[in-house]
Formats: sequence, C-alpha cells, structure tokens
Amino acid sequence: MQRIDSLTLLAVLAALLCCGVSRAGEYDQAKLIDVLKSTAPAAEKALACKQLAICGKPEAVPALAALLPDRELSSWARI
Repeated sequence: MQRIDSLTLLAVLAALLCCGVSRAGEYDQAKLIDVLKSTAPAAEKALACKQLAICGKPEAVPALAALLPDRELSSWARI
C-alpha cells in the first residue's frame, strides 16, 4: 500500500511540473493559454481549462472563447 501511495504522489508531481505550475504552486497563465492555442490533444486543453478556472484572469478569456464552438472542449472552456 505504501508503494502505491508513493507512485501516486510521484505521478501527481510529474503532472504538475508538465502542466505549467510554477515553483510557488501557481499556474503559469501564459503557458496554459499557449496550450489552448496550440495543436495539443483535447485532453491537454481540457486540463488547461480546468487550471485556468482556478487561476485565470481576463487575459485568458479570448483563448477560452475560441474553444466554445468545439464539441469536445466547449464545456471545459465554460468552466
């Protein structure tokens, strides 16, 4: 059981490092917006939307609004 918990923690830390989280634990909004504007897979864009729901500022609105017509990402962008 201890090993599973350690592996889970390692996976979470790796995901945070790969998803634009700064050393202070805050999301890098510019990196998240870049993900939304890129050709990244929908799953990565959905994660960026979720993170912007926490830390997003008005500058993120145009990139999020561009996703509203997308069937896969519309609900994530509205969050």
